Amino acid sequence: MAGMLRALQELPCLAQLAINNVDFDNEAPSYLYSLSPALRRLEFSDLAYGLYLFFDAVFLQETIDTMHITRCNVDHVDWENVSCTELILGEIDARYDIGQILDHFEIVHLHVHECPSFHDDLLYSLMGSTPLSPHEDVSARTLCLLSISRCNNFSMGAL
Repeated sequence: MAGMLRALQELPCLAQLAINNVDFDNEAPSYLYSLSPALRRLEFSDLAYGLYLFFDAVFLQETIDTMHITRCNVDHVDWENVSCTELILGEIDARYDIGQILDHFEIVHLHVHECPSFHDDLLYSLMGSTPLSPHEDVSARTLCLLSISRCNNFSMGAL
């Protein structure tokens, strides 16, 4: 992973990065890599453990416009150090709590597709109601677009 991040750091005009189905070594790099300030779109898919390893080793200089996360383990990531305007979550396994991501983002556009951990309590928190879940900090004060599809633990009555 360190070799890949070192190479990415040398791309000053990198605007979009997609990492799909990569088995990173299970060792976090000991160096913090600074990616291009031009980076506007990040896409991750099928990463069992690579997501937290990536974010533990990378410094993002600017807010990312769009972050797309599909079929990844979203646990153990320090989401406080990640910022995006549009977040697309797809097929995140039920054992991973997507509320931990939403606790720290001021998202304008949120797309949630087939994420069992997107449930009524999380939606209530987003809308400013008294939360029944541990995500008291989740808020939709900047949310302009919410797209929900195939989330079976969410009910229309929650809207």
